[in-house]
Amino acid sequence: MEVRDIEIADPPLQLLIAIPRVTGLADASIQEEINQYLRDIVTRAEQDFARDVARYLDEVGEVEGPISFLDLLYDVRILTPEVLSMRFHQTTFFQGAANPSQSVVTFNVYLTTGEMLSLADLFVGTEWGFALDFLIRDAVISQLYNGDATELEAWVDPDSVLIPEYFALGSAGFEFSFQELEVGPAVVGAPTVTVPYNAIGVYLDPEGVMGGIGVRFELSCEALSAFADGQVQVFTIGDGSTARATALGEMRAAASELSLHRPDLTSVVDVLLGWATAFIDDPTTELTAAEMDAIEASNDVLQAELDLCS
Repeated sequence: MEVRDIEIADPPLQLLIAIPRVTGLADASIQEEINQYLRDIVTRAEQDFARDVARYLDEVGEVEGPISFLDLLYDVRILTPEVLSMRFHQTTFFQGAANPSQSVVTFNVYLTTGEMLSLADLFVGTEWGFALDFLIRDAVISQLYNGDATELEAWVDPDSVLIPEYFALGSAGFEFSFQELEVGPAVVGAPTVTVPYNAIGVYLDPEGVMGGIGVRFELSCEALSAFADGQVQVFTIGDGSTARATALGEMRAAASELSLHRPDLTSVVDVLLGWATAFIDDPTTELTAAEMDAIEASNDVLQAELDLCS
């Protein structure tokens, strides 16, 4: 990865850009092709922003305040021998504006061929689009609007298709990203909602990329469930009992399994496993406010992941 943090005088703007780079592929030509795709995404964003800033300043004239800036960062959602799925997060600000703006671009590629991966590649049959539209709409309502469908209907025609252009393959499900004002007011930003793989599993192609990802998801869910069950046992069965020590051992085994399939949950698991170990050593252990906050936040993440699995 290369990071560019520079300031440009004409037009006046600041850039903070992370440029990803793929390494280690067997086919050097495919690797270079993929890296060129990634460079093109970054270059296009930089050029478009510089042009937009110049046009904006020509229209509004001299303005006060911090200069315009572009932050373009990314995170990898899935990386397997077959596929790379990642998400670019773009924040732009125009000098004199009230607030920055958010946008998202995703990148999904077959590492074996260099070809872009599309949603249609992942499904079989003809009904998956209808099912996915329903699930995305339900995810927006539940994840952004706390179940209030009228909030979404104020922005989106109930009869329109709600499958956005940008998607990524997450550890637990499809992650669909919308742009600002697409499904809600500016305060919502550029939101991403998750549709669990098992919610639409009947339509996924078991012979394609999703076969391996689906297996990883199921294994991670089994480990999550075992970890949560062990945690319940640690904190509910009697002091000093063999069963409590056994439950802690099951938590550790599940944590080890999770690290293989969900490395993104490592910090959450470490916090909860550490607290379970400390509790067994001394149930009267007093926690600081920061430790209690960390445990509560980690439990919330664990419960959210279990909800996705179920």
